[in-house]
Amino acid sequence: MVRDRPGVSVSGLTLPWSIMEIAYSSSGLSRRTFRVQADGNGAFAANVPLAEGVNVIEIISFHSASARQARRFRLLTYDPTPLILSITITEPEDGAAVANPVLTVVGRTDPEARVVLNDIIPVEPDESGSWQADILLQPGPTEIRATASLGAEAAETSITVTYAPAP
Repeated sequence: MVRDRPGVSVSGLTLPWSIMEIAYSSSGLSRRTFRVQADGNGAFAANVPLAEGVNVIEIISFHSASARQARRFRLLTYDPTPLILSITITEPEDGAAVANPVLTVVGRTDPEARVVLNDIIPVEPDESGSWQADILLQPGPTEIRATASLGAEAAETSITVTYAPAP
């Protein structure tokens, strides 16, 4: 899914000086093609515009030293709806008192977001956006801050829990 701009950069490696034909189309955009040439190391790059919805990108490599063609397809969906990133902590509840110094923090965000707890603990959301991490508490109240970032978007939430060791 592409959200931040109506285009993508396509790049790769092929035989040096190959000609790359790049074709692109979607339901809102008829098939168009253009060519770029790979450099002496075989590297190429091009910007391809996207239309709203599913886009098909086809890359064909031609080289004068070979009768073979290399062909690759990519399907990308462009959604121009602005992303409104959010993050929540679902467990424990804000204000909770706990007797165990190891606390499992559970929450939700966008599945592609980067999540960090208290600016130091990286957390990986699953495909549904759920995440969890264990943190070590010191006696007394502790603020737990969860930050999510995705592209230029960022969101933050926090709770406070109190660790009261059993006597």
